[in-house]
Amino acid sequence: EIFRKAIEDAVKRLTPGFLRTVALSTPLPPNLDPSVAAFQPGPRYSQLRERLGKSVSIIEAELSTGQVPESADVLLVMAPVKFEEKERFAIDQFLMRGGAVVLTTSNYRINMKKTFSVSEEKSGLEDWLSSYGVKINPEMVLDRKNNALPIPVERTVSDYVIREIIMVPYPYFPDIRTEGLSQENPVTASLGQLTMNWASPLIIDYKKEKNLTIEPLVWSSSQSWVSPDKKVEPDYELFPEVGFSVRQPLKSEIFSVAITGRFISAFSGKSSPLLSKIEKTTVDEKKKAPIGLENEKINTSQQAINETTEEPPIEASGENRFRGVITHSPDNTKLIVVSSSNFASDIMLNLASQGTGTTYTRPIDFLQNVIDWATEDPSLLTLRGKTQFANTLRPISAKMQTLLEYMNYAFAAIGLLLVLAWRRIVLLRDRKHYGRILKEVAK
Repeated sequence: EIFRKAIEDAVKRLTPGFLRTVALSTPLPPNLDPSVAAFQPGPRYSQLRERLGKSVSIIEAELSTGQVPESADVLLVMAPVKFEEKERFAIDQFLMRGGAVVLTTSNYRINMKKTFSVSEEKSGLEDWLSSYGVKINPEMVLDRKNNALPIPVERTVSDYVIREIIMVPYPYFPDIRTEGLSQENPVTASLGQLTMNWASPLIIDYKKEKNLTIEPLVWSSSQSWVSPDKKVEPDYELFPEVGFSVRQPLKSEIFSVAITGRFISAFSGKSSPLLSKIEKTTVDEKKKAPIGLENEKINTSQQAINETTEEPPIEASGENRFRGVITHSPDNTKLIVVSSSNFASDIMLNLASQGTGTTYTRPIDFLQNVIDWATEDPSLLTLRGKTQFANTLRPISAKMQTLLEYMNYAFAAIGLLLVLAWRRIVLLRDRKHYGRILKEVAK
């Protein structure tokens, strides 16, 4: 039965137009009581779930079990925290099965209560990513070309305290336009704009694995720099231009990459972490024993362990039926890495929406494009690119805003004067016309 289900899932995965299934892993359970969730750390992804749920089937991925559901086409791992061996094994083996993996992670957690604060946070996937040529630099990127941050301020008017929101430039929110989005990959070719919040730079080793192709998808402008400083609150009195000290050198930094090719498992040559102590001992004895004495040693070892432990004998049933290790993936397997844990979280989308004055969904559009590209469904990519009506305008200075405002007033005034002049000309022409008619009648 389990083999039949695996075959059916594989056939569905390869069938064009079939509803895709996304296994979603987030820091918190999706159905957590709101009264409890407010006191729990980690970002929320309710808007992401709602938008993705309109085009794909979403299932929850409990990676702590060491397995990803067989029906999943794409594994979307958002903000992993301290993953251990079983979580790494689940992601690794899903990739080896030919499934696409999308990973959003960085080395920092942003705490947003009364003020912004930063704490270091390990995902547990650092070595696993490094084996495929991707390393996350333990710093964050700041960019002169950035989106505004809404900051609440208080001012006194006639003995009344008024609380209002002002927009200030915030370099930790790089504003990425067409020049920072790969135009050769359909994921970003029609995106137009993307904001990467508190992102770290990716260091790419293109020669790490010859069977893999690494393609940058998103990068910052040439006016960006990196900083190891954990102080992320701007100081506009000390640094009036951008709120932070500008460090040299200024250069572009990579935020996201797409890796395709034939992956080699990080667990190749190792025992599966899903095996119990008895099974690991049996497998190790089988590897070490000579061919002639193999069965005898395994049986002796199995009997001794059963007598000295309380664990039951080996059973091939339940979820752990597939306990082997797949050593490599198919040739066209995809892994997408994004070096920001928060860029698609609810609070980031809300902050960006306040800054733009409209509903901001570009990060979700980006992830939808990634899913369509990973499942080789370019038709949805084309449709989504044609239905993007609300485009984010490029930021301009206060002087330019004032100039454009006055120009609008001037164009409106000139338009009214032109209409008035035209009506005056028409009135004079009509008077002359009727004057000629009256003269002819008088004769």
